[in-house]
Amino acid sequence: MNLFRKVLTAVVLSSVFALPAFADKCKDPIVDELSALSSNDVTRIERSRNALVTAGADVRVQVLSSFHRDPDGKMNTSLEAYKSQMLGKCKSWQAADGGMKNNLVLLLVAPKQKKTYLGAGGQWDRTLSADRKSQIVDTMNARFRDGKLPDGIVAGIDHMADLVSVKPSQEGKPVTINHAADYSGVSSFLKWALFLAALGGIIGFLIWLYRQNETRRTAQRNAQAERARCTQSLNGHEEPLAVLDAKVKQAEVTTEWKTRLNDMLDQTRERYRIASTEYGGVNRGTNNPDTPRLSVEEYDGMRGRYRTVAEKFAEADRSLGTVDSELRRALRGDPVAVVTPIREEPAVASQPAAGKQVPPQTTSAPEKMSRKDRRAAQRIASSTVPSNTPKTVHHHHHHDDGPGFVTGVVVGSVLNDHHHHDHRDRPSDPVIAKPDFPQDKERSGGGEVSADWGKSNEGSGVEKGWGESGSGKAAESSWSSSGNDRSGTSY
Repeated sequence: MNLFRKVLTAVVLSSVFALPAFADKCKDPIVDELSALSSNDVTRIERSRNALVTAGADVRVQVLSSFHRDPDGKMNTSLEAYKSQMLGKCKSWQAADGGMKNNLVLLLVAPKQKKTYLGAGGQWDRTLSADRKSQIVDTMNARFRDGKLPDGIVAGIDHMADLVSVKPSQEGKPVTINHAADYSGVSSFLKWALFLAALGGIIGFLIWLYRQNETRRTAQRNAQAERARCTQSLNGHEEPLAVLDAKVKQAEVTTEWKTRLNDMLDQTRERYRIASTEYGGVNRGTNNPDTPRLSVEEYDGMRGRYRTVAEKFAEADRSLGTVDSELRRALRGDPVAVVTPIREEPAVASQPAAGKQVPPQTTSAPEKMSRKDRRAAQRIASSTVPSNTPKTVHHHHHHDDGPGFVTGVVVGSVLNDHHHHDHRDRPSDPVIAKPDFPQDKERSGGGEVSADWGKSNEGSGVEKGWGESGSGKAAESSWSSSGNDRSGTSY
C-alpha cells in the first residue's frame, strides 16, 4: 500500500512539473534549450519568421538538447517521434481532426544528434513539396556543419518565405529569389565613420585648446618675467648707489673730479627716479600679469610696458657703472676733461692764424657739429690753459658766400694745429660747442673727453606675438546527408 502511494505521488508530481515545459514549447514561437542563440540571433530569426507569418504561416522553431523521452520514460529515436509526441500534447499545433494544423510550419534542430526536421501543414503541400523541403534542409545543414546554427535557421526560413511569396499564377515559371538588399555593412561603416569623425573632432579641439592655453601661459610668464626685472632693479639700485656716493665723498681727488663725479651721480639718481616713477604708473591692477585667463594680446601689452620700464632701469644701471669707472680714473690720477664753452671776440676773428683769413660772422651757429669741428673747437678753447703752457689753437674757417665762425675747446695741455675751410653762411658770433664723445682723446699727450651724462637714448621694445500532406508528411535529415530520405539519417 505504501509503495503504491509513493509511485502515485511521483507520477502526479512529474506530471505537474512537466506541464510547464510542454506548455512553453507549445506556445513559444522560438525555443532554445541549449542557449545556443544570442539575443541578436533570436532577433534575426524573428525577423525572417515574420515574413512567413505575414503570408499566413504559423512558424515554430525549436533548438532541442535531445529527442526527449516519451510518456513511458523511453528516449525518442528521432525528431519525427518527438514531433508526434508534442502534436498530441500541444493544442495550438493541432487541427480539428487532431492532425497537424493546416498552416503550421515546424522547424526542429537537434545539434547534439546532428538532426534537422522540417514539417508543414496541408496548406503548404504545393509550395513546400517534399523535394523543396529537402532542398531547404540541405541548405540549412550546410551551414550547421560549419558551426553556423543561427545562419542556417535564418537561411531555411528565408528560403521558405521566398517560395511562399510566389503567386499561384507564377508556378511552373522559373523562380527568381530576390533577397532584400543587405545594407548592414554600409550602415556599420557609416556608423564607424561618424564615430571616428566625431572622435577626431574632439581630439583636434582638445589639442587646439591645449595649444591656446599653452600660448597664453607663455605670454603670461613673459610678462611676469619683465615685471620681475623691474622689481629687482627697483629694490636693488639704492644700496650700490649709496655705496658709490660714499666712495665719491671719501675719494681724495681734485675738485674738478669731485664736481664731475657728483654731477654724474645726480644724473644717475634722476634716471632711477624717472624709471621708478614710470614703474609705479605701470604696476597697477590693470597691468597685473598674475591675473589668470587674460588674452595673449593683453599679456603681451603688459610685457611691452614693463620692458620699457626695465630698459630705463638698465640705462640707469649703465650710468651707475660709468660713474664707478670714472671714479677709478680719478683715483689713478688721470686728468679730468675740462670743457669750457667760450665765445671768440671780434678782435680774435680779425687775427688769422698762420696766414689764414677768417671772414666776419653774420649767420646763426649750427646746432650740431661734426667730430672734426668739435676737435677744432677744443683747440680754440686753449685760452683756458695757463699762458706758460705751449699750445696750438685749431680753428676752422668757413668761406661760403658769407662770414664764417670759429669753434674751440681746450683739452689737456698740448694741442695740434688743424684747419678746415667751408664757404657757407655762418653767424656773426662764433660758438664753442661742448664735446659729446668720451672716446675723443688728444693725440699728442693731452687729456680725455667723457660723454655728457645728461644725454641718453631711451630703450623700448615691441614684441608681436605669435544584422507534406495534410496528414503531416515531413522532411527530416542529418546535417551531413543528402537525398530524398529525410526521416532520420545520421551524419
